[in-house]
Amino acid sequence: MIGVTLSRFLCGLVPSAQIFLCAFAIATPLPREIARALNDAGIPSANAAFLVRDMSSGATLLSHNADAAMNPASVMKLVTTAAALELLGPTFTWRTALFTSSAPENGVLKTPLYIRASGDPKITFEDLEKLLARVRGHGIAELAGGVVIDKSVFAPTPSDAAAFDRSPLRPYNVTPEPMLFNFKAVGFKLAALDGGLRIAPEPFPDGVTVENTVKIVSGACGDWKTKLRASFEDGERAATARFSGTYSAECGEKEWFVSLLGHEAFFEGSFRWMWKKLGGGALGGIRVGDVPANARALDAHVSLPLTAAVSDVNKFSNNVMARHLLLTLDLARPATAVGGARAVKTWLAAQRIQASELVLENGSGLSREERVSPRTLDALLRHMHTRETSAAFRNSLPVAGVDGTLARRFNASTVTANAWLKTGGLNDVRSLAGYIRREDGTMLTFVAILNHPRAPQAAAVIDRAVEWASRP
Repeated sequence: MIGVTLSRFLCGLVPSAQIFLCAFAIATPLPREIARALNDAGIPSANAAFLVRDMSSGATLLSHNADAAMNPASVMKLVTTAAALELLGPTFTWRTALFTSSAPENGVLKTPLYIRASGDPKITFEDLEKLLARVRGHGIAELAGGVVIDKSVFAPTPSDAAAFDRSPLRPYNVTPEPMLFNFKAVGFKLAALDGGLRIAPEPFPDGVTVENTVKIVSGACGDWKTKLRASFEDGERAATARFSGTYSAECGEKEWFVSLLGHEAFFEGSFRWMWKKLGGGALGGIRVGDVPANARALDAHVSLPLTAAVSDVNKFSNNVMARHLLLTLDLARPATAVGGARAVKTWLAAQRIQASELVLENGSGLSREERVSPRTLDALLRHMHTRETSAAFRNSLPVAGVDGTLARRFNASTVTANAWLKTGGLNDVRSLAGYIRREDGTMLTFVAILNHPRAPQAAAVIDRAVEWASRP
């Protein structure tokens, strides 16, 4: 194709300027098999965008609507995580610090235990257990002065978890919170026993009630959630989980995650639950406030390095963690998503990546407003390939047919274990972007986005494009 030949010629002339000059890749005709797949799926070519580039030569293998501002769904996480790795550094950690303003007397802390929230996106109930065990190790048996949580790191964020799709109990809809704990999700652990179904929530916040009338039956497990018939009544400070119906003994152990309670009630209830579990005594009120200037450091929880968080965000498409990353990129206090988006755009401009079409609302892709073009994503992918953080970035992506959101996709394919691709999906979006290694060792950047009501039924179109690109 003429466009491919000219692009290869231009990029070959100026290899040192490849990342800039070759950004102006020339449009190419849609390969026949991809055009046919779009037609069979009922998606007009105007609603599809593709860009495939050879990273060595800069040649454009496929360019269709590459400058279109598309809704990328979770592929937007590529932008957020790349900026985080470069601006914060791969070894960055969040530090959630504990302070006191007095020493305990006979095991009783009469003044508050202060917690300075850091916006750590992944404090689990195991982390809280270890931290509170260390508090007990400091000779504190009772928290008579209660607990004060300093949340000044983030500005208040709209917390309507039902706003996006009216599914507020789905963990993917959890909103950011400076003192985010366990993704604000209760994991109901289910196990069939001789006496019936055991339901063991972890964590088990005060304020959550479980009602269990499930009958154990024999037979295939099948669609166990439908047979279980769970219902949830959720409020800001109290929630009830009702489990009825049947559960097959063949199902073994299962886990059902549900987001319950408001952020503050969830943390307070979990803190009280954990404090009692560790043998702690009296515990006063838990409220929001500031750490006083004269407070002394007591202990801290330090997160895993940023690389671990970026891997969780990309491999498992964790929305609330991505939103926390964007907030963390705003160095102002209290941080805002607007400030984080500004930091990302400033960074992209400094790398000479033109992204005038970019719209960052929350950085996760769980948005109907966010937009980016295949051109910008391609430039980002090629830029990250040249950086010291390239291995951390690429390794954070799902591996085709191996792990993350691609564990069951591209199995027994030419790209199995040879493609690192971020997935994206909304009601009218399907997307995929990242790197593909061909059988001859050539590395490609790959971007594909479909914006159409039929997109959810057309993932095979993108898979066909991946297979086409992987052939030398």
